Amino acid sequence: MGRTLFVLHSALTPNAVADALRSSIDEERWLAFAVLVGTPIFVRTVTDIVTGSHYMSGDKWVGLLVPPGLVLFGTVLPKVGRLLGKSNERFILEHVQNTLAARIEDVA
Repeated sequence: MGRTLFVLHSALTPNAVADALRSSIDEERWLAFAVLVGTPIFVRTVTDIVTGSHYMSGDKWVGLLVPPGLVLFGTVLPKVGRLLGKSNERFILEHVQNTLAARIEDVA
């Protein structure tokens, strides 16, 4: 049996278009999921409260808070993460360099 050798090649560049694009697509997927799943739940819950009907079972506060919370989570958390991570760029580069025995190349 032969052995498989895995080689990791990666480049950390400032404002990498691919990373920004991938992050943007992931955020869009999350928001699409949150809106597609959360909107019917939220609308049915509001309808139950306004009309006094019982389409939705369980606590009404869950249907009122969770769908908007998912959308808020999907929009605010990535922005907060980017804000908090800006100061750690040098630490991350050094950690990757030490862990992978990599070198940092100047992209000019």
